[in-house]
Amino acid sequence: MSTTETTVRREELYKAEPHGAVLTEAEFLADFAHEAKKVRKGEVFSQAMVFFPDEKGEAVAEALKGASIEAKRTLVIDAYSYLAMDNRVSALAALNPFDIGSLIKRMKKYNKIVQDLRDSGVTVDEINKPHGIKAPVKIFFPFVGTNHTKGTYVFNKEKHEASASCKKPDNSTTFYLSTANHEDEPRMNMVIKYSGPLALALKEEYEAMHKNPPKEDYSKQLSSDTWLFVDSGIPGKSIILRKADELVAGAQKSVQAATLLYPDGKFANSLQGKYNQWKEEEMQSKEFDVVTSQFYPDFPLLTVEGTFYLVDKRARLQAKKNHFTFPVLADNTRWSHSKCLITDNKWLFIGSHNYASSGVKAGTREWQILTSNPEIVQAAQRMFRDYKAQVLATAVSTSKESQLL
Repeated sequence: MSTTETTVRREELYKAEPHGAVLTEAEFLADFAHEAKKVRKGEVFSQAMVFFPDEKGEAVAEALKGASIEAKRTLVIDAYSYLAMDNRVSALAALNPFDIGSLIKRMKKYNKIVQDLRDSGVTVDEINKPHGIKAPVKIFFPFVGTNHTKGTYVFNKEKHEASASCKKPDNSTTFYLSTANHEDEPRMNMVIKYSGPLALALKEEYEAMHKNPPKEDYSKQLSSDTWLFVDSGIPGKSIILRKADELVAGAQKSVQAATLLYPDGKFANSLQGKYNQWKEEEMQSKEFDVVTSQFYPDFPLLTVEGTFYLVDKRARLQAKKNHFTFPVLADNTRWSHSKCLITDNKWLFIGSHNYASSGVKAGTREWQILTSNPEIVQAAQRMFRDYKAQVLATAVSTSKESQLL
């Protein structure tokens, strides 16, 4: 991503509005920096599983440093970031003599950015560090027990107090629900920007989840058209994946999904079931679109790309064994990372979950919103269709059947 892209901020589309907006990753970075500068007293917060010392990571750091020193500024990073530095899933990969120099250089840059943030008054909280008897597992398999949630918000305390005193709607908060990590790797991400009372509710939920990690999965209605779903990180349990299955099973007109990995487990079964149903009905007006990533073997296979290749390959082999025939488009230029599920042109389910059973087994903490807000759903659907059009130019399709039944 170029420096020019990080400054893109489409004022006419992405002004703070109670109903929110759908942003690209570049627009999010520019908008976050813009909103952070407006806060004199309050909070500026960002959390991601990955924070790498590259252009996007530096953009987030600059946004935090650019906020007033009177504001509480916080960056939360999962330990995965430094354990997987230089795209390493395992510390063993660092033993490769051809990569060790690059790894050391990048670690030094990471440490410098973190120290610069702390020197400027920003709190940097590195969570889930390896400890106790489980430390070796975390070191060599950083995915296990990861806090996979992603959230960024700007809270204006002065606006909040003014709203309370005059009993007007609270427009003190801007919340970005993002599928993106803070890294430059090529990804297709989507960011939902909320402002107003719903943004404040999301901020409070995220803050509570961070301070007091939930011990059970839960869901909660936040507004008339928006619900929150949280996976607590219990291995093998996922309220989010159950809801995704329900949405697919209940779809009447369309299913559009963007997943990082090839669909597996119950989610794949749900997709195949819906595809079979619509084929039998011989209805030509149904939309069925699944876009995923095309991974290639990377050596050593301990790298992120190599590990995802193995997990993805296993899902594809399982699909073949189960005689699954639902069509899937594979993006072979970047990772499909927008983690969205849209059904019936009415429901949008989006957040941190990859809809993969492997993540559920690893016990990752996730969060997701379900919304029927027509403006948000339609904007997300436009972005999905634009993405699908881009992928079609170079995609590897797993089915010769049409994407439109």
